[in-house]
Amino acid sequence: MKGSNSTRLENWEAAERISGIAPQQLISQPALSGHLLPTWDAFCKISKGVESISLKDIQAYCELFNDRLDGWQIDAILDLDTARLTEWQTQLQS
Repeated sequence: MKGSNSTRLENWEAAERISGIAPQQLISQPALSGHLLPTWDAFCKISKGVESISLKDIQAYCELFNDRLDGWQIDAILDLDTARLTEWQTQLQS
């Protein structure tokens, strides 16, 4: 939703809570393998409130949450952020 602080997922979950019916987008979303959940959770926490994720942001997360990320996880978080920024720019141009 343009101008909203909520994510699409949060909007779909709210619609399900209110109506009792899961939106098709919520039903058809891809599942994330269990071993990837910690990386996704880290990305979600780090990306809140920042325009672009830096290595300093990741370092601060690791210190704050006493979490040690592997190199592949750091790469994944940076790649996810690149995709997020690309999508954001695409939406702004629409």
